[in-house]
Amino acid sequence: MKTILLAEKEKFLSGIYSYRLRASGFDVLSVVSGTEAMEKFNASDIDLVLINELLPLLSGHEVLRMIRSHAMPSKRAVPVIVLADSPDSAGIDAGLALGANQYLFKSSHTPAEIILTAKKLL
Repeated sequence: MKTILLAEKEKFLSGIYSYRLRASGFDVLSVVSGTEAMEKFNASDIDLVLINELLPLLSGHEVLRMIRSHAMPSKRAVPVIVLADSPDSAGIDAGLALGANQYLFKSSHTPAEIILTAKKLL
């Protein structure tokens, strides 16, 4: 079973995404802050990261930067999908430059579309 690290600050959305991901056959580790995301990422075998760009303590972009500069090559290669609250072109450009595999907007992508994107990256 593939493991997805879900870092979403909004508990309601986190619950929806977690439920739908589990129903699609994924194991889900859910956190609400950037520091928790890095702790779980370093301590677990993660196959994909689904991360909100505006996390508390460490932003999604800071977490992405840490993932892409990880000491272990296998950790650096983990696919990352950034979830954005709004279509801000500066944020998109920054996230893609840091190595995000995909940038999706919560307002225009359904949980089903997010899961489909995750499956394509895995």
